[in-house]
Amino acid sequence: MRIDGREHSAKAKESIRQAVQHERERLWKNQPAHLQAETEFGKILQKGLRTTGPVADHYVQEMAHRILSSVDEKSKKPN
Repeated sequence: MRIDGREHSAKAKESIRQAVQHERERLWKNQPAHLQAETEFGKILQKGLRTTGPVADHYVQEMAHRILSSVDEKSKKPN
């Protein structure tokens, strides 16, 4: 590895590698737990999209609203 035209020793490279790994993992333990979705389909969606529960529930509510507000032209009733 070269920085500023100098070659780092194996010990320095390992020290840098460990520092980078430590920095990547530093905040992982302090993250709040993800909230779970309230609906069963929301939980499936949450797992599939790897998102938080409220976001998955929002998508479920949005699709439910679209389905219920759509009108069948023949009967003029919601699907």
